[in-house]
Amino acid sequence: MRLILDLDNTLYPAKCNLIRDIETRISQFVALKLNLDFDEGDRLRREYFIKYGTTVTGMKVLYDVPPAEFYEYTHQIDIHDYISTDEALRATLQRIGIPMSVFTNSPLSYATQVLEVLGIDDLMDGVYCIEFSEFISKPTPLGYEKLHRELSLGETGAIMVDDQPRNLVPGVKLGWKAIRYNEDGMREPDERFVEITTLDELPEAIERVTD
Repeated sequence: MRLILDLDNTLYPAKCNLIRDIETRISQFVALKLNLDFDEGDRLRREYFIKYGTTVTGMKVLYDVPPAEFYEYTHQIDIHDYISTDEALRATLQRIGIPMSVFTNSPLSYATQVLEVLGIDDLMDGVYCIEFSEFISKPTPLGYEKLHRELSLGETGAIMVDDQPRNLVPGVKLGWKAIRYNEDGMREPDERFVEITTLDELPEAIERVTD
């Protein structure tokens, strides 16, 4: 069995506002690239996120914007202003005792830095980012299918943890178990999945989905 962990707003709290500020930079990028005002750029960011899974995918498909150019602008942010070493998270993950990897729509350089700052990079035996998925983001099946083959998950089994219910669905279709992280119960529950509201609950949730 292998644990497949989402990164943003899962391994660190949404309330730290890291993703909020990255989203602001994404809206700025869209506005600058398409010669729009900020409000229209922000509207398109949201529209592309819903339609394509990520804004970068929408910009690539519709305007042939290179993902590297997108990320060079949007993720130039000092992560240390938002997160720091999380000893409690590290202890929780160490209790689980199965191999674990990160599967994220973020770029590799950013994801690696986040894991290093949190102090859990050495606990991961793989970081599978938007580059791995050929810039085709979750919840599009391509990245899931590549990961399924790469890690032989049909043989070992997998448990996926993500804050977005739609991102869990393709994994479930491949036979993965699913845990939805609903931070502090801030969002509507989704009865399709076992849910946790703090990462402290993760070891127990893993036992529930593997019983």
